[in-house]
Amino acid sequence: MNAKLVKMLRRLNSLSQHEAADKLGVSRALIALVETEKAPVSRSLELKIKDTFGLRQIEHVKATMRVFHGGENDEKND
Repeated sequence: MNAKLVKMLRRLNSLSQHEAADKLGVSRALIALVETEKAPVSRSLELKIKDTFGLRQIEHVKATMRVFHGGENDEKND
């Protein structure tokens, strides 16, 4: 899971960084650091994201990202 995916999931759900942080049980600062690639998506955060947004939505966003990035696979530590 990478920064672009986290940001797209948040935006797709019309959440501010603060709202997403509350929903995920983390700080807004962590969301900001992850989205700007200044901190990695930890295994713990990845699990929280999967539990909160669901695998179906995550896979949909990944597929959409592949279409818009010409088939590139931007996933780091998928």
